[in-house]
Amino acid sequence: MSEDQPSRVFLLALKGPLSLEVIQSLEFVPLPVPEGGIDFSQLPPPAPPPVVAPPPVTPPQPPGTDFPWVGAGSVGPKFNQAPANVKDAISWFFPQPQWENAANVSNCESGWNPNAHNDTTAIYGPCGTRYMHPTLGPAQTENSWGIWQIDVCQHPLNPDQCRNVWTATEYAAGLWARGGWGRWTCGRTLGLA
Repeated sequence: MSEDQPSRVFLLALKGPLSLEVIQSLEFVPLPVPEGGIDFSQLPPPAPPPVVAPPPVTPPQPPGTDFPWVGAGSVGPKFNQAPANVKDAISWFFPQPQWENAANVSNCESGWNPNAHNDTTAIYGPCGTRYMHPTLGPAQTENSWGIWQIDVCQHPLNPDQCRNVWTATEYAAGLWARGGWGRWTCGRTLGLA
């Protein structure tokens, strides 16, 4: 290297352990150091540490939602019958004492079918139209989707979000935390509200 060519420093990042054979095969070339040393003050400041989201907070259990006849915290047969993605989502977003209730309600609402769709707007009128349901009595039109049958007429999710088991279960857990199982027809018919 001639005196008029700038010297460059190359760093080699290696993954994993190196064998003695590989280390011995590497060619090390001494690099000249500028007169006066290297001025580290010219280097950019280090990157800030990555922002890490806090772990999800388990919503508090609303009063009156621990129903001893449903298992009082036990994981029962309905939870164990749920598809793996439904069990994973329920156990992630709901407190353990509610897993069986969540499995019962979501199964009752949709049979755990993420594509389940109940649209009464096509029959009775636009979102919010009141009508008399033949078996449930007074009702209001809905356009509900997914395993939790989240009504896009009343909630800020779109049908694709409602069909996503994880997104819908997270949203359902928030609804449950704010109002218990009575927010779902099946929650009421199963005696959970």
